[in-house]
Amino acid sequence: MTGNLLDCGITVVGHSPNAATGGVPAPQAAGVYANDIEGNRISGNGINGGGAGVVLATGLPGRTVYGNTVPSISCTTRRSTPAARASVAAP
Repeated sequence: MTGNLLDCGITVVGHSPNAATGGVPAPQAAGVYANDIEGNRISGNGINGGGAGVVLATGLPGRTVYGNTVPSISCTTRRSTPAARASVAAP
């Protein structure tokens, strides 16, 4: 993934509120888990915006992204974060 100037190169995001009801992961219902993000060349992403090379994130509490791996990638960037994990709660 190269040249996405305004955002992230690879984005792995969990949105379903059914992914961890009561704080317990429910992979049979939802969630983003057990993925290997491997063998990618990532460069020049998020330079003009707030992106990273690889992002593993959820939008709100109760969503899940877990057990994913980013074992070996080539990630070059000038102003963005090579990899990030985040859970963002809306006000």
